[in-house]
Amino acid sequence: MSRRRSLLSGGLGVGDGLVLFLTAADNADITQTSGSVTAWNDKSVSSNNATEATNPPTLTTGGIGDKDSITFPNDKSLTLDSTISLTGEYTMFFVNSAVFTGAAIKYLFSSGASAVTNRIGSLNTQKLFIRVLNGGTLDSSLDYPTGNNILTITRDASDKVDAAFNGAAYTRLFSDAAQTGTSVWNAIGTDNEGVNTATWVGELGECLIFDRALNAQERTIVETWLSNLRSISLV
Repeated sequence: MSRRRSLLSGGLGVGDGLVLFLTAADNADITQTSGSVTAWNDKSVSSNNATEATNPPTLTTGGIGDKDSITFPNDKSLTLDSTISLTGEYTMFFVNSAVFTGAAIKYLFSSGASAVTNRIGSLNTQKLFIRVLNGGTLDSSLDYPTGNNILTITRDASDKVDAAFNGAAYTRLFSDAAQTGTSVWNAIGTDNEGVNTATWVGELGECLIFDRALNAQERTIVETWLSNLRSISLV
């Protein structure tokens, strides 16, 4: 059986390739212990759940867009059951709200303990911080908005990486240099798989990862769905 699924069941009409689908709006997919989120179940057929027993984040009722969201106050994280390895194209969506005070860098999504591993996060200068390859270059050219937002990141067939917030036109990252190689991911809210240095501070509502580059129409479908779900205005 394919490990992929379509978002057709969610009414989006988007094709195959969904390898991670985390949503806090449906808290039936969340396991809590005294308000702490110990498991966040993947709605894709990958069943790649995010768990944490030692330093779990919390569930906020009426969070982003007045729907439940996962709050990372500091030093809290979740780890995927299995590492996601993306060898070619991909598209990622994160519904989030970042806090820019405090630590210089805060990591939303990453892949390990080394200082040069894959990371996506925010800088306290309100910039997106991103490295998509282990040992690769980093980019911090794109402004990170305040408040609730939808972050979209994609790597196309030529290995060029683009990013945008709230449905805006893509910005080409890494000075238009191809980012060729396997991109691996497994930690949410930290750069260090549970060691919790430079942890994310803010909220996360949804995380969707496709193992292909969505076309413009498909991207709009997903962003519109997330916008309606979370009451976030698109550009």
